[in-house]
Amino acid sequence: MKRRIRYMALLLAVCMLALTGCAQPRDTMTLRVCLDAAPATLDPAMASSDAERTVVAHLFENLMKLSRGEDGGIQPVYAAAKSYTVEDNLDGTETYTFTLRQNVRWSDGQTVTAHDFVYAWQRLADPATGSPHAALLNMVAGFDQVQAKQDGSLLQVSAPDDFTFVVKLSYKCAYFLTDVCAGTATMPVRSDAAEREDWSLHSETLLTDGPYRATGWDETGLTAQAADGYYDARRLGPDVLEFRFETDGQARADLLSGGDVDFAMNLPEGDTSDPYPQTTLLLLNQRTGSLESESLRRALALAIDRNALTEGQPLDPAQGIVPPGLRNTMGGDFRQGSGSLIDNEPDNYEALCQQAKTLLEEAGGVGAAGQITLLYDSTDETAARTAAAVQDAWKQKLGLIAILRGATAQELADALNQGEFMVALTTVTADRGDASGLLSLWESGNGYFYSTAYDMLLRAADASGHVEVRDAYLEDAEAMLVEDGWVIPLYYVHRHSGLAQQLTAPLYDGTGVYRFSAVVRQTPQ
Repeated sequence: MKRRIRYMALLLAVCMLALTGCAQPRDTMTLRVCLDAAPATLDPAMASSDAERTVVAHLFENLMKLSRGEDGGIQPVYAAAKSYTVEDNLDGTETYTFTLRQNVRWSDGQTVTAHDFVYAWQRLADPATGSPHAALLNMVAGFDQVQAKQDGSLLQVSAPDDFTFVVKLSYKCAYFLTDVCAGTATMPVRSDAAEREDWSLHSETLLTDGPYRATGWDETGLTAQAADGYYDARRLGPDVLEFRFETDGQARADLLSGGDVDFAMNLPEGDTSDPYPQTTLLLLNQRTGSLESESLRRALALAIDRNALTEGQPLDPAQGIVPPGLRNTMGGDFRQGSGSLIDNEPDNYEALCQQAKTLLEEAGGVGAAGQITLLYDSTDETAARTAAAVQDAWKQKLGLIAILRGATAQELADALNQGEFMVALTTVTADRGDASGLLSLWESGNGYFYSTAYDMLLRAADASGHVEVRDAYLEDAEAMLVEDGWVIPLYYVHRHSGLAQQLTAPLYDGTGVYRFSAVVRQTPQ
């Protein structure tokens, strides 16, 4: 009897200790993040800037979300979807069937359904929406018909019931889960919310389904609180995200160094150099007769000193069209895996210039080349400086005269769309984390480049079911553009960011979006 009493007393003591522990909630964590601009919209289909897409990534939840794998790489994991199946169809298409969780809620308490995804994806593809990200869905069956007939309902996505979302793809898409199903542009949107004017511009009308809810928003910042009842709350680091908007780079750096924020993006200098999905390059118009000579195009490329272009700036000499940070099919870095297509060794530059002179002679010399007109954005200081440096290199190393033609950013874009230029200095940006996000820009129909062989390589990459084979096709496609001289890559942009000590790093996806939901404060050693 005494033994039983002692046992009951011990059990009671353990229970009291457990209750005492439960009564002491963990310290709440507020993470202060400084973004480089105030969002002009938080509509997933329209959000374009890094700041906008970063905020959207925390307020909304897609079918999948990105996570850091054991090898440090990025991988998609389940989010609003709890499972999916893939069916290979006899006609070469694929059908994805996603089963949704039944406990994902909108910020007004309603359940997120498959119909919300159908509406969001068809709205994104519909030309009437005017989304800059519509092409992200070009692998979905019916996309071309949507564009031709201006009817979003032709996109082949469906909801057989409230928690089943079906997508038919025209071809195998290696990045579908990572860049489409976990992207910001394809987040679910509820029709009754999106049909209201300016619905995404105010915290009172913004309807979201993500791990955080906007609780305050003005011109200086946005505060987001962890959502009550979020299905994956135990994996959230910050309880509160305080986004601060600051357009001045030095001011962002000062806020970080002064301890006023925990993270700052796009700094003049920083502890971390983040790859960015942009490449500045020269486009040579295939329709210009004087540029038909491959020897001439190669000479123009070899005479440019990329190290001189990038010296003292947050730029890196280009090794190809695809910059570091964009992924190959196997999930690794495409640029690192494929290697450099360009010799940027400083000691080799003069020898390359001699080779360029030989190629120019093969093309008929300076007289055959004629006068080259270089179109550039004269409102961009870096572009203006680059154009002048290229002009000087061609004159000093080849004796070629290039006429600089300045334009506004819109005038440059119009000239590219209409093919009304000879050589253009421009910056291209990937709309996805996969290398094809840039390489697809040269598919036929862009107004200045056409190659059946190039199109076949990209189609073969799309159709390939083997990751190594797909990467090989993409590498061959990039090499074709660079070696034929129709594209002359110049440099890559990288962005600096800074993080307060004792915090784990946010997840950076390589396209400008930072994710902070898993950031935690580390215990000092």
